[in-house]
Amino acid sequence: MSTRSIYKLNFGQTKVIIYRHWDGYIAVGGKDFASLLNHYKKGEDLIKGMLNRQRGIYVTDVDQPLYSLEYTDNIGQDYEYIVKLPTFEANNKMAVEVRERKLIEVNGEYQDKWTSIYKKSGAREDVVKDFLNYCSEEETKADNAYRARLAGAHA
Repeated sequence: MSTRSIYKLNFGQTKVIIYRHWDGYIAVGGKDFASLLNHYKKGEDLIKGMLNRQRGIYVTDVDQPLYSLEYTDNIGQDYEYIVKLPTFEANNKMAVEVRERKLIEVNGEYQDKWTSIYKKSGAREDVVKDFLNYCSEEETKADNAYRARLAGAHA
């Protein structure tokens, strides 16, 4: 089973939706995306960098893309990364929001409920640094929870 995510990138009049099928949660997909935001300063370069990234986890995945362009923003994703990128150097403002989907039961029916789990705007460098730190903290929490489960299984 996959944790799907989409990345809604907005810069100027340009809006691009990019899909990631595997590991879209904060600790992996978020951290990877935060590192890409840190590396690529321009929206066009970020998109090229994402689309050229390969999965490379298993032998059968070598040369398979990790990200792909999408034409809709509703593909049953579990996470949404919504980013407003600076359009030119003089305008250094940026915004990042991460939303997580949960299924809730309402009157015997299941519905999607989206919750914002991270949101920050400001100077590009500050937002990217904060987002990268947040994702790293989530990665540490996930690793610690995994280790605790292993320790409990072997006790």
